[in-house]
Amino acid sequence: MLNTLLRVGLLGVCLLGLSVDFSLAIEEDITPDEPQTLSVSGEVLTYRGIFTAQDAEVLIILTELNAGDVIYADADGFGFVNTYLTLIDDATGTILIEDDNGGIGFDAALQYEITKAGTYLLQMNNIGSEGGFLLHVGVNTPQIFQEDTASSRDDFFNVEFDPFDCDDVRAGTRPELSGSERTREADTFVVHYTRSGLDRTTEGWVDELVIALQRSLDIQFEELGWALPPSDCGEGGDTRLDVYVMDIENFGAAGIATSEVLVGNNPNTPVEEYYATYSFLRIDNDMSFVADTDEAFDLMRTTAAHEVHHNIQFGYDSNDRFFGFYEAGATWLETLVYPNLSISGADVTPVFNTPDACYGSFDGFGSGDVRPYSEWLVIDSFSRDLGRDSYQFIWEYLAANEGLGAFYDALEELDTTPEEVILRAGIRNLLLDYALADNFTSRVRIETTVDDFGLVAPTRNGVQQLSVDYIELTEQRIYTIDLLDGDALEVYLVGVDANSDTARLYEIGTTGTVDTSPYSDAFIIVLNTARHLDTDICVYTNWILQLSDGSTASEVMQPTDEIWNATNFEHSSGGLHQGN
Repeated sequence: MLNTLLRVGLLGVCLLGLSVDFSLAIEEDITPDEPQTLSVSGEVLTYRGIFTAQDAEVLIILTELNAGDVIYADADGFGFVNTYLTLIDDATGTILIEDDNGGIGFDAALQYEITKAGTYLLQMNNIGSEGGFLLHVGVNTPQIFQEDTASSRDDFFNVEFDPFDCDDVRAGTRPELSGSERTREADTFVVHYTRSGLDRTTEGWVDELVIALQRSLDIQFEELGWALPPSDCGEGGDTRLDVYVMDIENFGAAGIATSEVLVGNNPNTPVEEYYATYSFLRIDNDMSFVADTDEAFDLMRTTAAHEVHHNIQFGYDSNDRFFGFYEAGATWLETLVYPNLSISGADVTPVFNTPDACYGSFDGFGSGDVRPYSEWLVIDSFSRDLGRDSYQFIWEYLAANEGLGAFYDALEELDTTPEEVILRAGIRNLLLDYALADNFTSRVRIETTVDDFGLVAPTRNGVQQLSVDYIELTEQRIYTIDLLDGDALEVYLVGVDANSDTARLYEIGTTGTVDTSPYSDAFIIVLNTARHLDTDICVYTNWILQLSDGSTASEVMQPTDEIWNATNFEHSSGGLHQGN
C-alpha cells in the first residue's frame, strides 16, 4: 500500500513549561544546551525536558569525583527520541565510554568506574526525532538499574502545560507549489493546487478530492465521533485544515500527513493530551504510478481517508513510540470510510506471510516493510469484539502514556489482554473472517503440515512475541497434543466444519486430547504470550509438539462455547493455505 505517514517536524518549535512529581530522590527540569552540575554521591538525580531540535544536547558536569567512584546513567526517550550517552574526562577530553541502545529500545544506558579523581562530563544527545526525555544519573547509584523506573516514565506525562498561544509560535514552512496556486475552499478545509509545473493536476482530480475529503471528515467526526484536532495558527492562510495537491511520488507516497507545532493539550477532546499537534496534508496530484484511471481515483479517495485520520491521530499524540499503531489505525479507517472499494484496507499479505512476527514489528520505510499497514486486521478484530469506540479509547490512553506498554494497559482497561487480542485476530485471519475477504489475495502461511503422529517442529522458525504459528492436520482423528518445548507458549486447536461454515476453538494450553473427526479441516495454533516493549526487539521462540494417538485417552476436551464464522474459509488439502 502506498499510503504513508512521514513523521516530519513532530514537535515543531514550541517548548512548553512542564511540572511533574517524580518518585526518585531529586528532580529538576532542564533545558537542552544548559549545562548542569552534579556533585551528590549516592542519590539519583532525574532530569526531564523536551528536545525541540535533533542536534540539541544535555550536559551534566560531575564534580569532586574520586578514584573508584562509579557513574551510572539511564536516558529514557519518548516518541522517536533516540538518546545517546557519552562520558568524557574533562581534564583530557578523552571519551571514556559511549552508548546508544544499552537501555530499553532506543534508550541509552551506561556505567563506568573512574580511575582518577577529577571532573567528568556526561553528554546526552538526541539522534532521533524531537520529543521528551528523562535522564537518570548518579554517582555510586546502582539502584538506577536495579529499580523499576517504569513509574517515572509514566510520571513524565503527569504534567501541566502552559496554555497554548499562537502568538508564541514561529510559523512552520508550508509546501510551495510549482505553479500558480489555486484553492478550493470548504467549511473545514482548503485544497491548494496548481494547473502547471511538476505539481500540475486537473480540475476533475480536485473535484473528486474535495468530495473524498468531505466524506472522510464527515464520517470520522460525525459518524464515528472523533474529536477535532487543534486548528493551526493561520499557516496556509487561515485556521482550516490545509491540503496540498503535489507530485510526491519521489517520496514513495500517495499521501503525507505532516505534524507541525506542539499544542500540548487538544482543547477539542474530553481528555488531556501532552503531545497534540496540528498538521497539514499532501495528496499526490495524479497517482500516475497506477496504470488504471479508475484505480488511481480510488487510491486518491482511500488516501484522503487515511491521511485525514493521521491528522486526527496527531490531535491526540503526534509522537508515540508505538509507530505501527498510526498506520494500522489509518488503514483500518479506510475500510470504514470506503468499505466498498477493493483498494481499502491495504494488502494483508505481510501479516498473512509472517504470522509469527511480533506485533507491531517495523524495519523502517527504507526497508520496504509495510507490515504495520496490514495490522489493521488486529484493530478490526478487537473492535468487533469490544466495540468501535475501543480503538478511540486506546488513542485517548496513548495520549497520556507511551508505547506498546500503554497499548497493553489500555487493553487491560477494556477488560481484555493483548494475548487474547492476538489470538482472536489470528483465528479470524485463518478463517478469513473479514468483510473485505473477497479482496484478499493471500492466505495465512502454514508453518508445517502434519499427516501422522509424532514430533512436530517449525519448518522455518518459531514464534516471536505476540504472534502465532499455524499447523495443519490433514488427517482427522483423535490427537493427544503435548507442548514439549517453548516458554510462554500456549496451544489451541481450530476445527472447521465446511458443511455449516462454522469453526470451534479448543483451548489446549500445554497438553490435551481433541477429537478432530467431526471437522473437515483442523489447525493447531501456537501462540507466544510473551509481551515485548520495543518493536525492534523481537525474538523467536522455538517449539516442539508431540502428537500421539488419543483414542485411549480417559478424557477428550470440549470446544469453547463460541461459534466462529467460517463462511469465507477456503478448504485446503495438504497445505494449500501456505503463504509465500
